[in-house]
Amino acid sequence: WDLAQEDDELAARLYEGASDMAFAREAMLGEAKAARIEAFEKQLNESIGYALGDIFNTTIPRRMVEENGRQLYGARLLEMMTTGQINREMLERLSSEQMVSQYVQA
Repeated sequence: WDLAQEDDELAARLYEGASDMAFAREAMLGEAKAARIEAFEKQLNESIGYALGDIFNTTIPRRMVEENGRQLYGARLLEMMTTGQINREMLERLSSEQMVSQYVQA
C-alpha cells in the first residue's frame, strides 16, 4: 500500500478549506477537542439532571429526553467524523431529520 504524500492537495481533501497539512491537522484537532468537551458537558448535565430528578422524585419530560438524545447523537457523529470513521457526505446523510428521529425513538 502506498500512502498519499502529505501535501497541500491532501490537506484540502482531508479538511475543506485547508491550505496546508498543518492547518488541516490543527482544524481537525480543534474539532475533535470541541466534540470531546461537548460530549463531556452533555454527560455531566445529564448526570446532574438525573441526580436532581432523584432528589426531587420527579419525572423528566419526554421532550427533554428527546432533545438530549439529539444532542448526544450529533456529538457522536461529529466525533466519528473527526476520527475518520465517516466522511462529510456520510455525516450529512446521518444528520437527516429521519435518521436523528430514528435514533431518538430507539
